[in-house]
Amino acid sequence: MNDKLFAWGFIGMSLWFLIGSKTNKKSNPGKDFLNCRLFVQNETGVSNVEAQPELSKPAYGAILWWGNKSGYRHMALYDGDGYVRQVEEWGAKPERKPLSEVEAYWGKPDRIYSSKFKSKYNPSKLSKSDIKKIKNLTSSGLSQIEIAKKLGVHYKTIKNVLDKHQWKKPKFVDTKNINRISTMTRQGLSYLEIARRLKMKPKTVLQYRSDYNIYALKLKPRVMSLQKKKLLKSIRSLTAKGLTAIEIARKLGKAPKTILEYRSRYKIYAINRNFGK
Repeated sequence: MNDKLFAWGFIGMSLWFLIGSKTNKKSNPGKDFLNCRLFVQNETGVSNVEAQPELSKPAYGAILWWGNKSGYRHMALYDGDGYVRQVEEWGAKPERKPLSEVEAYWGKPDRIYSSKFKSKYNPSKLSKSDIKKIKNLTSSGLSQIEIAKKLGVHYKTIKNVLDKHQWKKPKFVDTKNINRISTMTRQGLSYLEIARRLKMKPKTVLQYRSDYNIYALKLKPRVMSLQKKKLLKSIRSLTAKGLTAIEIARKLGKAPKTILEYRSRYKIYAINRNFGK
């Protein structure tokens, strides 16, 4: 009996340890910032913020402090160009906001502390020629990562410059596919056939047509082949004799659905055999 209790107790303790370790991993403050103070400490490597030297005005990487020395109400990290990085509330993700918006809620910072924070994402280390290059490369259609590789900086530095100047990458226009879809549409192909040939989704082909005003040409009615003329004539005559669609289909070796389609398209009406009886 004691052995069983010991075994069950050991299993319970093991489960408790496993669940606890997974929970601790998920709530790791180094990975998911819990509040504004932890965010600032993780970013700057400064644990005792209050012991840092004070500044008269914010410099890049400075810690903005709202509150008194005995306690804080909020903290943020100055990111240069009138922006701060912060965690707004418990469990929220870090965000970059204009300092004016933060001050509208919290008021002016009560203290500004210096930090040893040196970020490789600092836009101020770029020269005017580099910023001009970023503008030209962005307008040519390159992504932030591609521009960063060309200039040898981190892509977040490029992102900060683009955010500051509100430069946006131009919308990519796939002229090759536009020309293909336009040509095939004018040839009379349906969007399903175009999608099959170009290995696209039909929805994508329809989107191209809508975005770039690609309209199908109205084609002339096709001349009926001799074989179809004969089939139509046979259906007319057999229908006039009072045969049903199934009977005509058997005689001509066609599907009943085909006979019904011909009747509907060319307005061939069956004669009621029981009429007048």
